Amino acid sequence: MKNKYSLVRLRASRRRYIPGILATVIAMALAMKPAQAASGSWNVDTAGSWETAANWNPAAVPGTAAGDAVNLLFNISAARTVTIGTGISATVGDLNIGDPTATVFAYTLAAGGTGSIRLDGAAAADATVDPQTWST
Repeated sequence: MKNKYSLVRLRASRRRYIPGILATVIAMALAMKPAQAASGSWNVDTAGSWETAANWNPAAVPGTAAGDAVNLLFNISAARTVTIGTGISATVGDLNIGDPTATVFAYTLAAGGTGSIRLDGAAAADATVDPQTWST
């Protein structure tokens, strides 16, 4: 037969660990973020590199997952080239291109070295390229 005092001590020691275990589980759950598409809009009136986060709004490089929406719709004052740098492989589900003003300038997507862009809609969705036109 077990001593009733040893059972009380065992239960008390278990209770001491429960808050720590719960805190660890909650911290791990909060730290885990679901993979989300990194959609973005070109945010500068200049030519530039796709992989420069400051060129995008929000300031994160888009094209990291199937289904990402990428917008090259910024009001540019001259033709602009967006270069996808060497070793960069962007994945885009919806690519929107166009200058939203009456004086329309062209965006050009260029591959720098081995840079590439892959069109891939998320799950069952088709990837799209949507040229945007505006009338005045």
